[in-house]
Amino acid sequence: MHKLAKQAGLSACGLIAAAAAYAFFSPRPAAWYVKRAFKGGLETEAPDFAEAAEQTVQYQDIDYESQYRNGRLDIILTTKKEEKTPVIFWMHGGAYVGGDKQDTSKYATYLAASGYNVININYALAPTAAYPAPLIQLDEAYRYIKKHAEDYNIDLTNIFFAGDSAGAQIASQYAAIQLNEGYSPWVPVRRHIDPLYIKGVLLFCGPYDLRQIAGAPLGWFNRFLFKRIGWAYIGTYNWEEAPALTEISMLQRPPEKFAPTFITDGNKNSFDAQGRKLAALLSRRVPVRDIFYDKDELPVEHEYQFMMDKPAARQTFRSLTAFIDTYSRA
Repeated sequence: MHKLAKQAGLSACGLIAAAAAYAFFSPRPAAWYVKRAFKGGLETEAPDFAEAAEQTVQYQDIDYESQYRNGRLDIILTTKKEEKTPVIFWMHGGAYVGGDKQDTSKYATYLAASGYNVININYALAPTAAYPAPLIQLDEAYRYIKKHAEDYNIDLTNIFFAGDSAGAQIASQYAAIQLNEGYSPWVPVRRHIDPLYIKGVLLFCGPYDLRQIAGAPLGWFNRFLFKRIGWAYIGTYNWEEAPALTEISMLQRPPEKFAPTFITDGNKNSFDAQGRKLAALLSRRVPVRDIFYDKDELPVEHEYQFMMDKPAARQTFRSLTAFIDTYSRA
């Protein structure tokens, strides 16, 4: 009996050691943990959500013919028919390893109710698909919509690229690729959208310098997670030294040409400093509407814009629609 207990104890220790080794030598356990943390998103409804939804027509889970997994999108159309209705291509957040278009579906509904068409895009998550898969999938989604634009009465001469958290980084990089020759050599996506058709870029709570975050004082557990998130997305353990990291980090490689930009971030558990720095940098090139809140006056969390039952989110939404209205007519 004593021998059996000893063997069981050794087996348990072996399993624990194996699990610890797997967590250390693979990005998958950390990616799974972060993915679970993002499950469900942070969206909340204002009392008028049902009324907003009635002003939209929605087509869900459309296969956009991607070469990667998770290649489905939702089309949320406004019922407010106008000439040259703006179309917003939205990439969700989730630290590259988590998240889902469902997490932004309410916000997309509010946007459509305000007079815009929204393409809400899912994409393959790391480490199943590493960089630059999400950029390729955004391009695939655009091409699919272009092929079916007449079917949904979508105007592709009035485009905004948008995203939240990791999706903001992806959307900003894709816009830079379309507006600058040779911006991202590691991405097999060519310039093919007329720059005059890209009216603006809408960025919410995004990271714009991954190398800087890697070197920040995060605490051991967050550093452990971030190390493995980068490993999962970029595909190599020493991702901080990867050449592709420069093109992923817009603050390290600012584009010469860009589109009018709306940018905001929370001031708790987010990337506020990077957002402010990017806003200042882009303002030397293009018109920028930035919204940042003083932490001492109004603390707001990462992805605060989705909490539409809160005053800060509604105030930002009003500024966002004013920005879109201004530059969609430019």
